[in-house]
Amino acid sequence: MSKIRIGAAMVFLLVGMNSPATAAIDDQEQYAECIAKLDTDPRGAFDSAAFWRFSGGGIPAAHCAGLALIRMGQYKYGAERLETMIRKMRNSDDFNDPSKIAEVLSQAGHGWMLGGDAARAQQLFTKALEFRPGTATYFVDRSLAATDLRDFRAAAADLDAAVKFDPENVEAFAYRARNRRHFNDVQGALTDVERAISLDPNHVPTLLERGSLRRLTNNNDGARADWQRVMEIAPESAEAIAATALIKTLKGN
Repeated sequence: MSKIRIGAAMVFLLVGMNSPATAAIDDQEQYAECIAKLDTDPRGAFDSAAFWRFSGGGIPAAHCAGLALIRMGQYKYGAERLETMIRKMRNSDDFNDPSKIAEVLSQAGHGWMLGGDAARAQQLFTKALEFRPGTATYFVDRSLAATDLRDFRAAAADLDAAVKFDPENVEAFAYRARNRRHFNDVQGALTDVERAISLDPNHVPTLLERGSLRRLTNNNDGARADWQRVMEIAPESAEAIAATALIKTLKGN
């Protein structure tokens, strides 16, 4: 949950704007430049967005600013800005589109998740599903919020829905495997994790989960191999930290 989906943002706000052609092109360029800074220079992205907003950047500038705050670790403020922006989107001819609003709701939800407010995140993911029913990604998002709230049955229902609507969603299978392990359904969890691996052999959460399942079935060598692979693929990730700790619990580590 540490990553907020940015890729769709590059086009979802500006395509179809009713501005004059030249202005629309200028806005697209400024927006693209602002979004491009988020990973490497979120402070710079925020400053650019703030300047642009005061010079008429409107909703696209507000969007980049909200995402930048989240990237800077100002989760609450970033999420609140995105929620404020959603209200403005609903009153806009250019941006009052269900798909656009749903995506910003999801991004705000991720901000609240990172800020430790899973209940608020769950509400926003539910709203996102109201705007785009049947979107597997939002079911996965909401399942993670439910898991943080320790409502594992609600999480299971959302993950079942995600798999139903998108049978190739690797995250849905990976997190459903974890959920099934919680209910001691080891065989069901193994089936899901192998399906996830078949979809993406290098999916870090899946490898972490398969390692846990392999340890449960006394396959310590397999568990160690999966956790070491996590550390190789994503050495700076939270999953790598968990994998390092888990390896230390194995006999003969």
